[in-house]
Amino acid sequence: MTAMAEPKPTVAADPDSERIDDLQPINIDAVASPPTEGLVVWIQVLGAFVLNLNTWGLMNSYGAFQTFYQLDMLRNSTSSSIAWIGSTQAFFLFLVSVAAGPLFDAGYLRPLLVVGSLLLVVGTFLTSITSAYWQVFLTQALMTGLGFGCLYLPAPAVVSQHFNVSTALAMGASSTGSAIGGIVYPIVFNQLQPQVGFGWATRSLGFILLATSLVPVFLMKANAPPRPARSLVDRSAFRDAPFLVFSLGLFFGVMGFYIVLNYVQLLAMARTNTSPSLAGYLLVIINAASLPGRLVPGYYADRVGSINVQISVVLASVVLTFSLPLLWSFSARYTAL
Repeated sequence: MTAMAEPKPTVAADPDSERIDDLQPINIDAVASPPTEGLVVWIQVLGAFVLNLNTWGLMNSYGAFQTFYQLDMLRNSTSSSIAWIGSTQAFFLFLVSVAAGPLFDAGYLRPLLVVGSLLLVVGTFLTSITSAYWQVFLTQALMTGLGFGCLYLPAPAVVSQHFNVSTALAMGASSTGSAIGGIVYPIVFNQLQPQVGFGWATRSLGFILLATSLVPVFLMKANAPPRPARSLVDRSAFRDAPFLVFSLGLFFGVMGFYIVLNYVQLLAMARTNTSPSLAGYLLVIINAASLPGRLVPGYYADRVGSINVQISVVLASVVLTFSLPLLWSFSARYTAL
């Protein structure tokens, strides 16, 4: 007879071990999928709009300060020295962003917004009580420039995390804050300065900055988990040829951008019969004209690609730039007649 095999005792499965086996590694570098593009995510666009309003918008308004400093408060300083104030603001906006990027990735969005807003608001209020060049440089160039650097990067970073289909359009909508700031701040300063003086005109800007800065501080939030600490500079990027070419193009583009904004008012007053009041609105007109350029390209960038749209815009800008001498000579001949 064949011996019947004894049944083996069954061992109850450990539910904890089953759960452990089901666990999968988590990619901590993965960004959370963007939520539905509804009201909540467009609130993030509002916060980014305010950040652009108070960084690029205020920086786009420096031409009003350049004119006032050169013709009034700092008339004993050279035009080049005064321009260093606005140039230093722009320099720190980009330089501090190098450190703000890793801080943002590590989950320090709120501290960046708070510290940047404090530097910006306090720097503006301190500028209002200055009278010497070195005082203006320390407050308006260094303090507000450092504030710009803390606030600039979170605007595009947060928006890009919350959008998927309409990312370029959302970016363009938030960037309209730069144009609106370039409209509002020069008008406020140019209208108030002759009536209440430089101090209260600048303090009025400070109160606007203080009130609007509360919006991103309380409403903006990241849509990605914090990432582990990383090096300040990604050296592999220097071996990426397309990235280097693109960055070089942006470098030269930004380098020539602010010359027009800083000097258009002074140029009109020196080369033409434009009245000072009308010359003050040239900066406003330039910033207002940039509004369609911030929305329309963003709409088409979602459909044909951001780089393709940017190439088209750059080519159009080149044509317009080289057309300026022809328009100037035509205007001179027409005036002579």
